[in-house]
Amino acid sequence: MPAFEVECDIAQGFDLAPDRHLTVGYLTTLAIGDVTPDLAVTLPPPDAAQPVVAVLSGAAWSTAPTGDITLRGRLSPANAARLRGATPRALVQVGFVVFTFDHANGVYFRAFESYRGYPASGVGHPATVYGLLAKATGDQDVELTIAPPRSPQQQQIMIHPSAATKLIMPWGA
Repeated sequence: MPAFEVECDIAQGFDLAPDRHLTVGYLTTLAIGDVTPDLAVTLPPPDAAQPVVAVLSGAAWSTAPTGDITLRGRLSPANAARLRGATPRALVQVGFVVFTFDHANGVYFRAFESYRGYPASGVGHPATVYGLLAKATGDQDVELTIAPPRSPQQQQIMIHPSAATKLIMPWGA
């Protein structure tokens, strides 16, 4: 499968306008240090309002099980300060979702998302994956590169090429 790369509209991600059907994405979880979901947003229907860690401006993954995932987005000033002290190669729990609009059916769908992760304990966690923080650059506008850790089980990333089709892809070794 070819690489997955998507650009997201930050303004639409912060203020979802029903008449604008642009791609939006969110970093829903980033468990490292004191980083918390502190940005109030409304996800596309049928999802609802919820706090997120960042509104994404883009995401990329080679789709190879050993490939890094790169997430670009905007953090709150408080989380930007908290992330500055992050230790490189630290184990992090990450949750993300990118929504794309299906113009034929008039609905948003989840185009790219963390699906199921397995920490060292081997107990699966839905909607998040575990990785190593390979890189965190920027301030409020941040780029995170998450490398897959060695794990007893492969984790899962979901890619939806369309509203009707989904692919569950392995991530990690």
